[in-house]
Amino acid sequence: MSFRQNAWAKCWSIEPGERSTKVRISTSRKNKQTGEYEQDFSGFVTLAATAHQDAAQLSVGDTFQIGECEVTSRYDKEKQKNYTNFLVYSIHIDDKERPATKASAAAATMDDPDEGDLPF
Repeated sequence: MSFRQNAWAKCWSIEPGERSTKVRISTSRKNKQTGEYEQDFSGFVTLAATAHQDAAQLSVGDTFQIGECEVTSRYDKEKQKNYTNFLVYSIHIDDKERPATKASAAAATMDDPDEGDLPF
């Protein structure tokens, strides 16, 4: 899925700080020909704002969904080097359940059959 909003990422390391948390993450994409997952992003990401607060619940090996995020870059002329920063402002930590499929989401929103609206 690469690094983008709503992508699922796996956490490989956590470095908490006072105002932000640095995490090393990876994302994968399923190869349609082989059926295997292939890594398509790996790197350090800065969790800020509410993502920094939620990072206290994050453990190495957990997966989470990236919420609001942005990528910035700047070029240092003196060092002749480009710096790219990956920032995440909100996350949803995986509670061991992936998002519901359309069928299960529809079933979850159905009215309770004990409501008395049934014709029998």
